[in-house]
Amino acid sequence: MERDEILAKVKTAPQKDEGVEYLNSKARRYGEIGLLVFFLLLMGYKLVMSIPADDILAIIWAYIGVGYLSKYHDLKTRKALLQAICGLIAAFAFGLGYLLQTW
Repeated sequence: MERDEILAKVKTAPQKDEGVEYLNSKARRYGEIGLLVFFLLLMGYKLVMSIPADDILAIIWAYIGVGYLSKYHDLKTRKALLQAICGLIAAFAFGLGYLLQTW
């Protein structure tokens, strides 16, 4: 590839704004913290009221499993794949447990 071709590709490639990426990452982090707090409040309520809480656990594990599946897609590491599989298995198990408890 010649120098001019490389320069042309760089100029036409979309530029990423690091400030916007930082703000998106910060917003996602606060969103995840808020989600966790809300899930913990719901879990506490369900435990106090003796209501099955496996549905909440299934949602949390599905979120974790899909997150690691995305990480595996990008990095292709065995660790991320194992974490994704374990998270999705846990989500399925808690989901099935909830269905069996409430059927």
